[in-house]
Amino acid sequence: MPACTESPAKALRRTHEFPGELGKLIARDSLLLNELGWERFVRERRGRGDIQELDELNHPAKDILTRLKIDGAPAVMQTPPWSMERLQAAMARGPHKSAIEHADFLREEFVDMINKDQWVVLPFEQVKLLPNLRVSPPGVIPQNGRRPRWIGDWSYYGVNDDTVPLAPQDAMQYGRALDRYLRQIVVADQDKHGPVYQIKGDVSDGYYRVGMNPRHVPSMGLVFPSFDDGTWLVAFPLVLGMGWRDSAPYFCAFTETVADLANEALSPTSANHKWMSTPHEMDERAAEVGDRLQPPRSKQDAVPTTDVVARDPGLRRARPKPAAYYDVFVDDFIALAQGSRSRLRKCRRVLFHALDSIFRPPDEHDSSYRQHPLSQKKLRKGDCCWATKREILGWIVDTVAMTISLPQRRVDKLRATLASIPVTQKRIAAQRWQQVIGELRSVAIALPGARGLFSHMQRALRDKAPGARIKLSAKAHDELNDFRWLQKEVCKRPTRIQEIVPLEPSAYGPHDASGIGAGGVIFPSQNVRPRLLEDGTEPDGSQPVLWRALFPDEIRNRLVSDRNPTGTITNSDLELVGGLLHRECA
Repeated sequence: MPACTESPAKALRRTHEFPGELGKLIARDSLLLNELGWERFVRERRGRGDIQELDELNHPAKDILTRLKIDGAPAVMQTPPWSMERLQAAMARGPHKSAIEHADFLREEFVDMINKDQWVVLPFEQVKLLPNLRVSPPGVIPQNGRRPRWIGDWSYYGVNDDTVPLAPQDAMQYGRALDRYLRQIVVADQDKHGPVYQIKGDVSDGYYRVGMNPRHVPSMGLVFPSFDDGTWLVAFPLVLGMGWRDSAPYFCAFTETVADLANEALSPTSANHKWMSTPHEMDERAAEVGDRLQPPRSKQDAVPTTDVVARDPGLRRARPKPAAYYDVFVDDFIALAQGSRSRLRKCRRVLFHALDSIFRPPDEHDSSYRQHPLSQKKLRKGDCCWATKREILGWIVDTVAMTISLPQRRVDKLRATLASIPVTQKRIAAQRWQQVIGELRSVAIALPGARGLFSHMQRALRDKAPGARIKLSAKAHDELNDFRWLQKEVCKRPTRIQEIVPLEPSAYGPHDASGIGAGGVIFPSQNVRPRLLEDGTEPDGSQPVLWRALFPDEIRNRLVSDRNPTGTITNSDLELVGGLLHRECA
């Protein structure tokens, strides 16, 4: 594979003219490329990589993870290579305007990423003959109160669309992570094992932990802002890039494996169960920050207060052991556990050891730029300290009050999103409408009744003509109004976790109603704990319950019938009442 189109001496003279720390790194890499050729250059610059040796891994994903570690993630294009004319036109157009406005920020970011062996920046003249070279524009997204965030726009010239779908799409299981997590909280027996504690931990540098296949790196080039002399520069990712369509499934193949290994290690029969008793330096650092554990509860403290939602007796489960569970949302690990301080520390160690079994911790052979896979900044802030109330995946989860609520910043963002579309608006840009739906879906997870409010909003996308704007129907506006009402309700009280976690029914049985009265029969399931009688004894909960109730005269006299066509109550109304009475009797 050709590496450059000019002599090493000429490359050295030109790259030495680039200013600053970035210029020195470009000069160094330009000479190394001339010396080694492209594929050897990529492997040399990427070094040992961040993936652990996987020879001892016992997991169905071992083969694909090993292949990704050795070869890197492939980025095969299904369209012909770009012509030199197209390459030069893309380079002449340059990066997005936002990248030019934040050129100093980008140069600072890339110096850091080059030192971490994640990216390289090279002159276009040196790499323009690389096979299947393509270039896309980067952009920078400003953020309130935080550093800007840059991203590669691999959709602009169709690189994302041209990528052959080879990534394991099934690896992306994070769509139901919060649902799975909340269910574990609901079924945990807090009466027997105490409160449910939570921790979280982020993988620092995320996608940049997984390398790219050297032969396919040229397809992922980005037009880098030029220096004052106007020399065209191209940035190449040695690792998965933020914005490429297949980065998420390739990366999730690793993080989902970590979560699987952690959950498996909880079993005494697992070969990794030893992790619970094996000390870990990250556990020691987290312990220094301090867990926020609840004091032991007395019988008086156990009585529910106005701030604590009493658990439905029908939802209790006889669990012989305290709960423990691990899950992951892309690069955000979340975990919960019950038990003593000692058991909580053991469960935390499991997560750290599972992470180390896939992502290699730094050692004495690494440069000082390489960071630990676990974010040390967030660990020092207390993310890995056990607490009953914590922000989990953008939601405030309280396992004592058994509630989930939105942080104020997300409430403000939801309010602003809804306010940006007045009821008089008839059309909207397709991209903007997709952003609105995405924001609403992100909050609908924990808003009871919100998941069914997208049919007409989604239909507006489906009915859009190519290139046209989205037409907002009256029914789509009705759904937006429903969300406005829900948004106001969110601010009034937190959502009870039991409202959004469906479980098996505690009792079964039919009911009916007529113009005379209502009645039904209830068959309890085995997990129901009957309420105590007045004398303190527990009744036999296995017997079916028969019930019936007569409607008062003022209800029966208002029923619509042949004899009373001007009535105001229908039989359907009474059947709904029968359903409410049936639940109360249960």
